[in-house]
Amino acid sequence: MGYPQTTPHAVAIEAYLSYMEYNTNHVGVFTNSNRQLTASQKMESEVIAMLGDLYGLNEADGYITSGGTEGNILGVWIARNYFSAQKNTVALMQSCLTHESIQKAVDLTMISHVEEIALEDCHFRMDTRRLEEAIDNLISHQIYHAIIIATAGYTLTGTSDDIREINEIVIKFNKQYGFQGWIHIDAAIGGMVLPFREQENTRWFECEHVMSMTVDPHKMGYIPYSAGVFMGRKNVLSWIERNNQFSKTHVSNTLIGSRNGAAAAACWAMFQHLGYSGYKGILDDLISKKEYLLGKLLQKHIAEVISNPETNMCCLSFNSFSNCLLPGRLEQKYATRAFSIQYRGSVINCYKLYIMPHISYATLDMLYEDIMEALAESSLKPSKSEVKPQHEKVISPM
Repeated sequence: MGYPQTTPHAVAIEAYLSYMEYNTNHVGVFTNSNRQLTASQKMESEVIAMLGDLYGLNEADGYITSGGTEGNILGVWIARNYFSAQKNTVALMQSCLTHESIQKAVDLTMISHVEEIALEDCHFRMDTRRLEEAIDNLISHQIYHAIIIATAGYTLTGTSDDIREINEIVIKFNKQYGFQGWIHIDAAIGGMVLPFREQENTRWFECEHVMSMTVDPHKMGYIPYSAGVFMGRKNVLSWIERNNQFSKTHVSNTLIGSRNGAAAAACWAMFQHLGYSGYKGILDDLISKKEYLLGKLLQKHIAEVISNPETNMCCLSFNSFSNCLLPGRLEQKYATRAFSIQYRGSVINCYKLYIMPHISYATLDMLYEDIMEALAESSLKPSKSEVKPQHEKVISPM
């Protein structure tokens, strides 16, 4: 329950297996191709177009990746090349909850100036006031170009940055100082969830400075690994374009070369099968299950809710246990692990829970009963305890 993964949908498995025998190699990008495409290449192009409609992008370039890490590295690489072509110093701005793949991208692209923006206390999203202060500081050091990483669904808390507000801040500083910001959205967690709860608010590409994003259909899209998607505005991939020595028909404008066409078939089949209403129906059911579990836990004051976004995920601190830590056997049984986070001036231990389609009400009842049994064994009454961090990473909004 601690990870956003589940058994793939039967339709996705069937489509994936049906194309495995062809062993199609999807080298290149097909959204901007004028050459004749195979059936699975057409599917990939249509998958990008369908996601473009979901996120407010009419002419989308992109391709199916290995997942969010590749998509994040690609977004930073493209943006770095875009700004470097103008011989500009570029900074990268992120929050302390930003996924570690961004640090990999920073290492690979050798970006030397990184700003970590504080979080809004208790809301676990980038503090836009602190973002403005950081941009002011960049400008004072003659740095007028920045890659801003906005997250739609943080891995640990499920919360999201205010992307529209971040875009407005970039517009303001652009008008005042000529500041240029490239907003890359990490929607690996929230990309296949948030649009089915906040449709109008997730047309992110309607924000003029949102340039690229990554999303993972192999998480909440119920498709076999590996099936991530990178997408961006028309021709963004030209900034990493290289000539191909082995082919005169196309150039190299992806991070990895050879890609499995079966992933495109699985994505296309699932999007066609479920559509918007199908995905929304599954998500609504998952959220109902989450609220059912929270109701039982909160009624007995077993846990405190740290974050509870409008998704199938929540972050809990089990303050009825010593140091807010569940017994190790429960961590193992339910595949979840504690992490430490700063919350209301204290460091507390928390757990992230993802309610995925394979989790039934019976499973939630079993979790609740196991927790109650563990409480009885520990002879602890539900009450707050002084917390000592047990794990190495402390996330702080301060």
